[in-house]
Amino acid sequence: MKWKNLDVGQGYYYITGTITEWLPLLERPSIRDMVCADIAAALEACGGSLAAFVIMPTHLHLLVYLPEGCSLHEFCKLWRGRSGRHTYLSYWRNREMWTR
Repeated sequence: MKWKNLDVGQGYYYITGTITEWLPLLERPSIRDMVCADIAAALEACGGSLAAFVIMPTHLHLLVYLPEGCSLHEFCKLWRGRSGRHTYLSYWRNREMWTR
């Protein structure tokens, strides 16, 4: 998906994020807390704010406000990059260790 085509500058954006293979990882408090912290860090880095959110076991919905100078692409790159690394480190790497 080309985020640049969806970016219209300053304003509110509705975003849905899913977990790979729809695994219910967000029902785990440790992973859910890390993802929330990653969203907060990405918003802080962009100068944006969170208007509303819903977290389901397999996906989440966000309504974020992004100011001029912070693109949707930049926010998603910051958030999803951090969340992907943290989810991998806390779930996938440990899972591989236990399945050997």
